Amino acid sequence: MRVDIDHAKRGELRGRGLRHVLVVCLADANQPVSLHELAKTVARRGVHLPGAPTKLISDSLRWEIRRGRVRRVRRGIYEFAGAPPSTMRWIRTRVSLLLGIVADATTQHTSEDLDAVKRPRFSAALMRVAALG
Repeated sequence: MRVDIDHAKRGELRGRGLRHVLVVCLADANQPVSLHELAKTVARRGVHLPGAPTKLISDSLRWEIRRGRVRRVRRGIYEFAGAPPSTMRWIRTRVSLLLGIVADATTQHTSEDLDAVKRPRFSAALMRVAALG
């Protein structure tokens, strides 16, 4: 989780954090979504995707396909395949924490003082999830 928080402080998400944001976006859509629409959705949430966003997203979704949470409908189109409720609660809690850090980093601070960004206060349950990494 530490690496995810460091990237989130810069307004970026990679790895597990990005995968979880994508899973939540697909679950919320309730329909197949294109890579371009996923990139727009992630950008609207304040996350910067370095490089080629659609390539980064498709690479991230490959892992989730293997885990059975995402299904590839056809080239460039993906949908949520399902996950246990407890897993989705955990993922949504983690996404909430990461997007809060991204929002704090991108709206209130300049690049010079990102190291001084304080994390918002969260409940004990969220802090336990953050500590699990």
